[in-house]
Amino acid sequence: MRALLFIFLLTLFGHGDDGKDKHHHFYKKDLTFLSLDDTQKVAVKKILHEYRKELKDFKKEKITLLKERQKIFLDDTFQSEKLEEKYSKIDKMRNDIEAKFLENIHAVLNPIQREKFIHYLHEWEID
Repeated sequence: MRALLFIFLLTLFGHGDDGKDKHHHFYKKDLTFLSLDDTQKVAVKKILHEYRKELKDFKKEKITLLKERQKIFLDDTFQSEKLEEKYSKIDKMRNDIEAKFLENIHAVLNPIQREKFIHYLHEWEID
């Protein structure tokens, strides 16, 4: 009985992946699976530096806007227009940063790399 269980487990582990994902991706926001050439690495490094800078600025602005949201709520009269304006500003900033990043990455990657990259687009969404 143990021998059958052992054989079953070996076949289960042996066929678990079935090659669904030909490229390996182990860390969030890791681009090593794209096999970038030296020119692409330099360009992507510059893009990522700018992306991180914009994310840092976005997070600071988001904190400020959320504090303003608290002030709006504490007012004697609730002004939903002001609140919607704050949410719109946050969403616009988020969308602008993501779109710029994706546009820049798209310009650097070749079609095969883009095909690999799209499986991990969700990792680059801003919370």
